[in-house]
Amino acid sequence: MIWRGIFGGTYDTVHQQEQVLKAPKFRDERSKKCQDRRNLLSGAVSFALLGIGGLISALIILIADPYNILYEWKIQFGPGGEIFSLWEKPPVDLFLKVYLWNVTNSEEFMSGKAKKLKFQEVGPYTYRAQWKSSSKSFVHQHFFNFREVLTHENITFNDNGTLTSIPSHPLVWEPTLSEGRKESDLLILPNIALLSIADVVSKKGLFTRLGLNLIIRQTNAQPLVQMTAKEFMFEYKSTLMNLGNTFMPSWIYFDKLGLIDRMYEFRGDYETVFTGTDGLSNSGLTDTYNGSPKIPQWASPCGNINGSSDGTKFPSKIKPNDTLLFFRKSMCRAKPLVHVADTVVDGFSGYVYHFPNDTDDNGRDFEKNRCFCQEKDIEQCKPRGLLDVRNCYYGFPIALSYPHFYEADPVLFDKVESGLNPDPQKHQTFFIIEPNSGTPLNLAVRYQINMALGNLQNIANSGRFSNMVLPMLWIEIGMYGLPSSLKMRFKFYFEIIPIAQTCLTYALFASSTFGLLYSIYKLASARKHDENNPWIEDEFVLTIDKKLASYISERGLIQSNLDDEFYINYKTPLKRNIDNTKVEEVIVPIQFITLLAVSSKMSRIEDFFKIEKIGEGTYGVVYKGKNKNTGEMVAMKRIRLENEDEGIPSTALREMSLLKELRHANIVTLLEVIMDEPRLYLIFEFLSMDLKKYLDNIECGKYMNPKLVKSYLYQINEAILFCHQRRVIHRDLKPQNLLISANGVIKVADFGLGRAFGVPVRIFTHEVVTLWYRAPEVLLGAARYSCPVDIWAIGCIFAEMATKKPLFQGDSEIDQLFRIFRVLRTPTEDIWKGVSSLPEYHAIFPNWTSDTLSKQLKNLDEEGLDLLSQMLVYDPSKRISARGIAAHSYFKNVDLTVKPVFVEKKK
Repeated sequence: MIWRGIFGGTYDTVHQQEQVLKAPKFRDERSKKCQDRRNLLSGAVSFALLGIGGLISALIILIADPYNILYEWKIQFGPGGEIFSLWEKPPVDLFLKVYLWNVTNSEEFMSGKAKKLKFQEVGPYTYRAQWKSSSKSFVHQHFFNFREVLTHENITFNDNGTLTSIPSHPLVWEPTLSEGRKESDLLILPNIALLSIADVVSKKGLFTRLGLNLIIRQTNAQPLVQMTAKEFMFEYKSTLMNLGNTFMPSWIYFDKLGLIDRMYEFRGDYETVFTGTDGLSNSGLTDTYNGSPKIPQWASPCGNINGSSDGTKFPSKIKPNDTLLFFRKSMCRAKPLVHVADTVVDGFSGYVYHFPNDTDDNGRDFEKNRCFCQEKDIEQCKPRGLLDVRNCYYGFPIALSYPHFYEADPVLFDKVESGLNPDPQKHQTFFIIEPNSGTPLNLAVRYQINMALGNLQNIANSGRFSNMVLPMLWIEIGMYGLPSSLKMRFKFYFEIIPIAQTCLTYALFASSTFGLLYSIYKLASARKHDENNPWIEDEFVLTIDKKLASYISERGLIQSNLDDEFYINYKTPLKRNIDNTKVEEVIVPIQFITLLAVSSKMSRIEDFFKIEKIGEGTYGVVYKGKNKNTGEMVAMKRIRLENEDEGIPSTALREMSLLKELRHANIVTLLEVIMDEPRLYLIFEFLSMDLKKYLDNIECGKYMNPKLVKSYLYQINEAILFCHQRRVIHRDLKPQNLLISANGVIKVADFGLGRAFGVPVRIFTHEVVTLWYRAPEVLLGAARYSCPVDIWAIGCIFAEMATKKPLFQGDSEIDQLFRIFRVLRTPTEDIWKGVSSLPEYHAIFPNWTSDTLSKQLKNLDEEGLDLLSQMLVYDPSKRISARGIAAHSYFKNVDLTVKPVFVEKKK
């Protein structure tokens, strides 16, 4: 308190160092003894308050548990959330290892000399995942650069506690991790196209089989062929596949076939996951895939994927007996995970999870898995350990198992002579998961892709493979540890913060105990002091008037710089008088002074009276008013100053600063600024209405006078040309911010988002300009932009004046972009150099190729349409400037005297 200075204490001013004032003199020695007693009591009270405060703080920490509050806040999925960022763009290395089954006795087997196939495991062929994410168009993207990027694209937050994204997993070849293997290795591998089509057609009619046999013999298609490892995995071309693509495109819509390529096919897929707002434990888990809580290939409950994880994040706060779900599209199901052990990885405690033994049973041994059998007769179901997934792979006879038929029925080895050696250490899937966050610490997902063939005796060149389960390859998707940066972050969150909170709690309890004990000691000392001084007459009389008689501020006009934020930390001396005795100067913050410094006039709010409210915004209200002294009509913008510490809204400061410098016939005039605590009033000149209201009042079936359109456009451009010449961009041009008068004048208003710019162009936020008038470079996330954003907005306003309706009426940023693309065609590098490098650009945006601008503005003449097309050029560097607009032939006969006709719209 300020009065504490009068008694010898301190006066603590806002944002300043405290200033020690001189204590009053005391009359005699007895006053000194009284002061000693006061000091003892003051010390006792201070330490008592310290002890009580520490005790209360410790109890608050124990009860509220700030760490848990922080944890729950971070674990929720939301823009900028930490766990969400890890899910969106995991900073870890994910590897795909592929092992191919090379047939070593193909000639002997095909000739009948060998009854069983011999296999050689060849691999690994290793590919690395570079994790990333982007907010791109909600369209499928297919990659052939072999880089797995487990992306969560086009992330859209929904109102029901979920978000929607698009999965995509491209791959990149890692030769250094492939143990000498090359993608060009030549191997003998199954002809997937022949055997798949043979299996499908074997169940068809006689004529269909005859047709296929004819094609097989004419093309000499063989079931075992030599090809490179890369061809088999990604791009094997086959005559049969070409024929299938040509004559049955709805079934075989691809012209080349590769097992890994088909596994990573996500065309048109999208997933919806929980954000955790309705329950932290499910944050990051799948709600639906392609709009459904189950995949259509299986009957319930086998097809359920609700509550599963794609491996980036599992449930939070896992308990040891919890069963988790892991879903990957290539596995054609969500598999349960059970806790089997605890371990420590890089200093972090983790739970070890395996797939249970009954996971790949088809109902023969476990009735609950009966829905995984594709056959009506249970005896016809695939053997244990072999899951029939043909419905997930285009009807091809694909079946999944563990690598080397680990834990599968021994019957699967009947037609395999050698090469398969199951080993749980190499072939069993495991996950190690940190239980608090649900983040994987280590994982290896392993499964084998096989062909489970039927009776092929009636298909040419294929009979030797009848009723055979033919292994083709097996894969391991592995994440073998966390990067150092993530380890440090986890260590901070899971170890340091909890320990720090515990230490702080004990320290507060200790300090509170010390404070209370010391206060008791001080009280005892004060009592002893009283005993030694049984009576002290307190003759200390306070003669100071406790009312500040006056204060005088030394205020100067502060010059603003358009390229900087408003002034800060300006200090003004404040003098005070107490009982006519001059006391030392103290410091007060500029908030109380600078508001007056903005204006050179000294009007009071009492000099105006309000007539009616004409508008309302985030920070205040606008009234139509009148100056009592001059009779002048004004617009009064009242800004609320609810929090002294926060001060004036930045938009108001910018508007005051810029309008002091921008004096032009087509820019609204700021007359003065009045401080009437706790409100700030900006007094503007008054104009009749805004352009939006004028357009709304034009009768149905009628349009603005073309001469008035031309006049208004010319005046708006003159104002913006004036601004741009002074290195100011408006950034919020729209009809609501253009004010008109009855004499045909239009003025630009509301510079709250205006900014000064320089060379090089500064980095600005992209959250500017009302959506319908926002330039495409801003919509696509350009951090650097300048005057062309205003030109685009003027072009949109020009079109709206000509047609009475906005040209691009998007309801979201992506919808706004698509509406622009439909009219002006989708931009490419040819028409806008550098567009593909913008953060929000996606090469797979829908491709609109026609420019339909002229069809949208049939009532605009040829010169007007030419000017508008130059204002709506995609490339900002090629967009016409304000100076170029002023010189355009459209304004050859501009009439600035034409006046608007104000007509109230009939209801």
